[in-house]
Amino acid sequence: MLSSGTASKVLLDYSVTTDDFFRIADAWCAQGAKISKKAGMFVISLKGFRIPPND
Repeated sequence: MLSSGTASKVLLDYSVTTDDFFRIADAWCAQGAKISKKAGMFVISLKGFRIPPND
């Protein structure tokens, strides 16, 4: 959802392993995402996201 540009925020409501979390963090934080934890769930949000053009 984030990579398609259709969402600026994604809620991960499932158990994530430590390795998976760090893979997600590495990939998305390098692109300016912020990861937070609310009520036991991870929230990945992108500020200033843009919907990519239909090429």
